[in-house]
Amino acid sequence: MRLLLTILCIPATLLICRAQETIDPDDRNKWKLAWSDEFNYNSRDELLLNWEAQNGTNSHILCSRWEENVEVGNGVVKLVNRKETRAGQDWTSASIWTRRLFKYGYFECRYKYASETGTNNSFWIMTRGQDSDPKTGKRFEIDINEGHYPNEVNMNIHNWSDISINSEGKQTHPAYHKEIKYDAIDFSKEYHVFGLEWNENEVIFYLDRKEIRREKNSFCFSAAPVLLSLAVIQWAGEVTDRIDGTFMEVDYVRVYQKKSDCLVTIMGMGNSLTEGGATHQTYLYPLRDMLAAAGYKAGFIGPRENTFNANPVRHCGFGGRTAEFLESVIDSIYRIYPADIVLLHAGHNHFDTEKPVSGIVAANRSIMHKILNINPDVKIFVAQVIEVGKLPKYSYIPELNDSLATMVSAFNDPRVVLVNQAAGFDWKIHTIDDKVHTNDTGAKQIAQTWFDALKNP
Repeated sequence: MRLLLTILCIPATLLICRAQETIDPDDRNKWKLAWSDEFNYNSRDELLLNWEAQNGTNSHILCSRWEENVEVGNGVVKLVNRKETRAGQDWTSASIWTRRLFKYGYFECRYKYASETGTNNSFWIMTRGQDSDPKTGKRFEIDINEGHYPNEVNMNIHNWSDISINSEGKQTHPAYHKEIKYDAIDFSKEYHVFGLEWNENEVIFYLDRKEIRREKNSFCFSAAPVLLSLAVIQWAGEVTDRIDGTFMEVDYVRVYQKKSDCLVTIMGMGNSLTEGGATHQTYLYPLRDMLAAAGYKAGFIGPRENTFNANPVRHCGFGGRTAEFLESVIDSIYRIYPADIVLLHAGHNHFDTEKPVSGIVAANRSIMHKILNINPDVKIFVAQVIEVGKLPKYSYIPELNDSLATMVSAFNDPRVVLVNQAAGFDWKIHTIDDKVHTNDTGAKQIAQTWFDALKNP
């Protein structure tokens, strides 16, 4: 976006006053591929399991943007401009953003511009409006590239927290812009790679893995999604009917982390014992403390967040849900949150009269298969679940735990580890009055069992 910016325009031929730094994220000694999307989808619906799409109008540009303008096929995604009146605007286009949030690393996208002036072809990062104000830094936007046909690269850094009104009565905010024109390049003809290294100290912009801009990072310290957007705009050249049908074509998006900065990511998966609540603590808090005290660099990820603590923890716990439910959602969740380690504790929320053991075991087995198919390097710790005092409802748990042990043994895969959470857990000591959910001592007991297993997989 461009709003009352100070513009610095530098011809590419003048970028020779300093040696051009390069980056090689394929160097596995320095970088780890943390997340990628190669866009090998069969349909838009599959894409939208990992991305969200705008469906609505925009007051600052000439188009509304809709998921119908996102086309998927042949290993690419296309954001398409159309001359059509919708929601009161004369053009439509598209904008999508990752469901997963990222903080720091090297971000890279390979794409081509739409082949007409008046189009804005964007790869960017921006804090979400629905999130609370950052505890450190500001709400921000980093435009890795707002590309204008045929040869412009535009890089912006916006501070969206400090909005003020200028002497003309217009809103303004701190923003830092740099534009480069490449006389010998038509960015709509061939793919080019646009990149950003973002860390606590700097933001460094790259074109085809060669540095083109470096700035101090003064306020971009929060996790945010990655966005891909196409727009019809007034400030990128003449707007004509030739824009109709043009598209921004994206080959891939990849996010790398420096190995020196890498956290081992852990996802706790299960029901309310994993989720926690107002009356009972999740085991994830004491486990996080144990790992930190032992010097392990670990981060907990997942689609949900426990907020019953001053320092929230993310997870994949769904209170009241069964293993079968988890099996039905794990594919889409794990593609967004591909944790290095999964702690699977799933088996409650059935009645003994249902004879549920075979179904629970089948669901656990399918969960394991789906996760391993997405990430062959994952480590899955499968729990024999805690025995609780709510009987006869949970009378099936001992049989279930024997069957889970048999299933993991038959699975015969070193990436899958059986963890006996039932051993050492006494519901008379470790649960609250409902005889199911853990008190603080019980949460620490479960955490200790996970911790011991993680140390000695």
